[in-house]
Amino acid sequence: MIIKTSKVWRVEFEINPTATEAADWASIIRLTIGGNEEAYGDRTPVVFFHPGTTKLWFGSAIDGQASFEITTDNVAPLNQWTRISISQSKIASVYVVTIEIDGQQITAITNNQPEEFETVKVWMAFYPVLRVLLL
Repeated sequence: MIIKTSKVWRVEFEINPTATEAADWASIIRLTIGGNEEAYGDRTPVVFFHPGTTKLWFGSAIDGQASFEITTDNVAPLNQWTRISISQSKIASVYVVTIEIDGQQITAITNNQPEEFETVKVWMAFYPVLRVLLL
């Protein structure tokens, strides 16, 4: 799927991990202009599992960093649905990136360099092969 993003956006999905077999970082979802993390917009946003776990890791284009990293202690329980919401909203004159897990806000970060991105590709459960159900 190819989309265009504006400065205000929301990505929301549910995951149900069924195993923790990935020995490397496991991509759950990735919105990208094409690269890994070299250019601003390569990760806009991405969500991974830490190696061998269901601990969630987030990255996004924030404040000029191609992959502003957001590490959490939150895990997605095996064989249970977890709702993840990542958004960038404008509050007054400030753009804020917010991450919610199951309706609970886990972080809110000011983005002083919001951008619109053309030709954004959406990849789900990309690499390595991940045993997860996406809704």
